[in-house]
Amino acid sequence: MAVLTKHRRTYTLDGSRVELWRSLRRGSLIIDDVVVPVEVTSFRRLAVSAGAVRLGPSGAMLPDGPAGWEVTRRSVSVVRDGARIDVREEGFLRKTTTVDVTGEWADRELIVLTAAFALLARQRRRRMIMIVAAASNHG
Repeated sequence: MAVLTKHRRTYTLDGSRVELWRSLRRGSLIIDDVVVPVEVTSFRRLAVSAGAVRLGPSGAMLPDGPAGWEVTRRSVSVVRDGARIDVREEGFLRKTTTVDVTGEWADRELIVLTAAFALLARQRRRRMIMIVAAASNHG
């Protein structure tokens, strides 16, 4: 299990990075000094794309073929033939984002960082909804 470490708007995992842009609808994945743009293509249904990786409600399309895509309240998973990538946000006040990879994956770093971006964007959306709801109830 690996942990994404955060410094401002950048998350690092084993030398690869997810750089979040201001709106969290777009960002950059930096893998071995190669920059891959990543973007949310649908906030309502949580769809994300980066390079040849597409994660969405209809499943995951990876560079080497389709896979399953599972979304829960605090985690996202990519699943194929017994291999699994889980990205989870744990903790209440001090959130920790963990990554657990089992099995063999082509373009592993790209898939992991895209899934991590999807989870971070989803959690940001949930927090904004709660902030707006709280502000509108106290007016």
